[in-house]
Amino acid sequence: MLLQELWLLKINWDEPLPSYIETRWKSLREDLTRLASLSIPRWFNTHQDSIIELHGFSDASTLAMVAVIYITVISPFTKLSVATLVCSKTRVAPLKKLTIPRMELGAAVLLAKLMHYVQARIKLNVKNIHLWTDSQVTLVWIKSHPSRWKDYVRNRVTSIQELTAGAHWRYVPGASNPADCASRGLSTHQLEHHDLWWTGPPWMTEPSQSWPAQPTLCEDSCAPEARPGATQVFKAQTLDYHWDLIYKYSTLKRLIHITALCFRIIARMRRLNVKSLHAPFYTPDDLELARIFWIKATQSAYLPHELKMLSSDAKLPSSHVLSRLTAFLDEHGVIRVGGRLENSQLSYD
Repeated sequence: MLLQELWLLKINWDEPLPSYIETRWKSLREDLTRLASLSIPRWFNTHQDSIIELHGFSDASTLAMVAVIYITVISPFTKLSVATLVCSKTRVAPLKKLTIPRMELGAAVLLAKLMHYVQARIKLNVKNIHLWTDSQVTLVWIKSHPSRWKDYVRNRVTSIQELTAGAHWRYVPGASNPADCASRGLSTHQLEHHDLWWTGPPWMTEPSQSWPAQPTLCEDSCAPEARPGATQVFKAQTLDYHWDLIYKYSTLKRLIHITALCFRIIARMRRLNVKSLHAPFYTPDDLELARIFWIKATQSAYLPHELKMLSSDAKLPSSHVLSRLTAFLDEHGVIRVGGRLENSQLSYD
């Protein structure tokens, strides 16, 4: 940050520094001499049967973006959980001024890339990955489909979702966010005895029931980044359930098969439709049910007003594209189109 400030002042290498910067540099240089007193353990307290989880935190300020990762290990002998700092990364804020929400999103991208890097190199059997941010706006963006947002947000959300597929994004209060330490800055003396930085928040080693409560996310503050014409109706928690499952599978066929299996397991647990449960696996009917589920979920997310009007037998505006296609709801509640397709020899499905 000091170098960036010098660059902005356009000071040549042979010019004397302004007095206030010279004072800051001398203070920084003196502080750096104390780094020799710090030591970082290289062993993560892992054993063959340890239960391992990774926790990543991101934060941003007007000066920098930060990502930090911890590993929690439950010992197979004592059953106690221990948290250890794995690594961190800091990036200076770009010269072009960004809004705080965009900075927080940039910090989330930094965390996603760092976590992807750590996963590829620690060679451990990680049970779960939890990613934390204190920006609720960032969470709404990440938990929604990328196409809902303008290019800047969409591109970064796409990257985050691809890099962290299968991970759980959560909200953390700022006071419990260790990444906040780096985004604001600490002296070596402060860092030496800063437990939040070295081992993360205390609740991280406790059962998940003790973790921070997750707030109801509101999309109103995300409106400036919404793509014009995009539907803003689903709450983030509703989207979270659907899109989190979508991002775990790379093909529609696999997604439908997994969804069909989930439906069958749910039916088994509820003891519904006993006759159909004798089959050891899902049937073609189960696959069709799963396919219809995802069609309806997508239409509910992006065509809610049209669904509401069609379900109440109201007519769509004549200017609406679906009006010209004679849209209607089939027996499953799925929007279909008629028009000249009715005269086609194509299958109804």
